[in-house]
Amino acid sequence: MHEPLAGVRVLAVSQYGAGPYATQILRDLGAEIIKVESPRDRGDIGRRVPALFAENNSSLFFEAHNRGKRSVALDLARPEGREAFRRLAAQVDVVFHNLRGDVARRLGLTYADLRDVNPRLVCTALTGYGLEGPDSELPGFDYLFQGKAGWMSLTGTPDSYPVKSGLSLVDFSAAMMAALGTVAGVVRARATGEGGDVDVSLYDTALSLLGYVGTWNMSRGWQPKRLPHSAHPDVVPFQEFPTADGHIVVACVKDKFFVALCDVLGVPDLAERFPTARSRSEHREAVLEVLEARFRTAPTAHWVERLRGRVPCEPVNTVAEALADGAVPRERGLLAEYSHPVLGLVRTLTTPIKGTGIRPPAERAPFFGEHTEAVLRELAGFGEEEIRRLREQGAIPPDD
Repeated sequence: MHEPLAGVRVLAVSQYGAGPYATQILRDLGAEIIKVESPRDRGDIGRRVPALFAENNSSLFFEAHNRGKRSVALDLARPEGREAFRRLAAQVDVVFHNLRGDVARRLGLTYADLRDVNPRLVCTALTGYGLEGPDSELPGFDYLFQGKAGWMSLTGTPDSYPVKSGLSLVDFSAAMMAALGTVAGVVRARATGEGGDVDVSLYDTALSLLGYVGTWNMSRGWQPKRLPHSAHPDVVPFQEFPTADGHIVVACVKDKFFVALCDVLGVPDLAERFPTARSRSEHREAVLEVLEARFRTAPTAHWVERLRGRVPCEPVNTVAEALADGAVPRERGLLAEYSHPVLGLVRTLTTPIKGTGIRPPAERAPFFGEHTEAVLRELAGFGEEEIRRLREQGAIPPDD
């Protein structure tokens, strides 16, 4: 079955989290990803993070974002390495990187640098602050932007300090934007014969995802505040509730859900007193006082069993509970499982896009530089003598 991005070839100069996650999405949709790694650094730093789950330059972190890719060890700091890269770029659809803007320009990774070898090339940059501008030369990381963009001011309880998400959501969100931008760029290039730059920054992404909160603030001066139990600022109840043995999340975004909730909890009069969303929002404390007392009288599983199908709800699980056998629906194809020659059994999660022809690879990530010579030969026509010279010049690692 034809994969959606079959025939799209990506040359990726990316490491750690955001960049590899973006190109993993493209790989799961059928694109060929050739990962260019630096011999000076022994490849992607993600190969050695965290040390607890890393061995012989392979790691579970690296496996999570690099399944089914090919690895070329090429030193772009050397002129010979850059020239080899240009020959490869002539044969691909996309050059993708997650370097600082100044580093990308220095290494010649922008469309202006590469259009002479491939006018149809799409050059995607996933950076902290963008390719241009006063901050383009600054390093940027997820945690910084959760703070700078206001996310942390929204997260936590009223009496807590600002809290970041437990996941690298700016990284992952920006990666999705970069993957989408790349696909858009390829579609345009194939329609017009002209490539160009795709410029996605972590900071821009973090700001854009303020969404309705940003609209409320900029249009009406609304100031968000942290509420107990991570409650929604307007919809009541739309939050976590403690139970007799854990926690449950309930989302009554419609009046009918609130009526059903009150019926299950045995407090139908509460729905009669506060029948509308506005009345519940205006009397938040009175509504929640009753609901909190009721939820504490029974375990989480009891409430989920009685509410599910009538009121939107789910338990607050630990990560282990969320990923326990049977918890991840296998029919959705979300789980990839394979044997790794160094790490043993690897079980990881795939891209959550399902559809005709989409078959995420259940295969290991590449070893460092595993495909260097093969890619140089097949893609750019390098002969044995040229490869030998690259090795002598230090542009590729020595032949072990």
